Amino acid sequence: MNNEAWWRANDRTKYVEDRKIDQLIGLADGILADGIVNQQEAERLKAWLELNGAESNPLMARLLDQVESTLADGVLDEDEALALHDALMEWTGGEVEEGEVAKTAALPLDPEPRAVVIPGKSFVFTGTGVFGTRKMMQEATERTGGKVMKSVTFKTDYVVLGTYVTPAWAHQSFGRKIEKAMEYRNTLAIELKIVHEEDWARALEHEA
Repeated sequence: MNNEAWWRANDRTKYVEDRKIDQLIGLADGILADGIVNQQEAERLKAWLELNGAESNPLMARLLDQVESTLADGVLDEDEALALHDALMEWTGGEVEEGEVAKTAALPLDPEPRAVVIPGKSFVFTGTGVFGTRKMMQEATERTGGKVMKSVTFKTDYVVLGTYVTPAWAHQSFGRKIEKAMEYRNTLAIELKIVHEEDWARALEHEA
């Protein structure tokens, strides 16, 4: 292939990829129009990503991984719907007022090393993980002797942040759990730890 033919082929490839991104943004806008993501919309998003070769595009592949993980058990629960909503908001640019600069914040993880003990401890999971669905992570915790809580209370020992929690957590729906955990820890001085999914996974392997 000569240089001119290569450039033409490269331009066509870029055009196709740009069209896919534009289509995905349009699809995301449609899904977010009513402010929620339901089961049918999540399944339609998954089918579109698979049909359009999302695995060949790093950004689209990440979204596909999240959707596949979310739907792995066939049920889209409220937390998973909120996480998908936030992921799609990133594609559409989010709800930013005119002239506003999107803010980010460092993940409020405890300093390393973050040792996690599962038996006899209480866990709250937030965000989306790579281990599997939220239900799979909860069941793995309970099998290992841990207790799973739906929300953060003064009895919570660990808040586990899924791998897909981004530095923009403060602007995402699951950020409420993180903020509540920080409030409990700072105002009540309780021994609540904020850890990463990888910290929890290492403890799970240790107990296996």
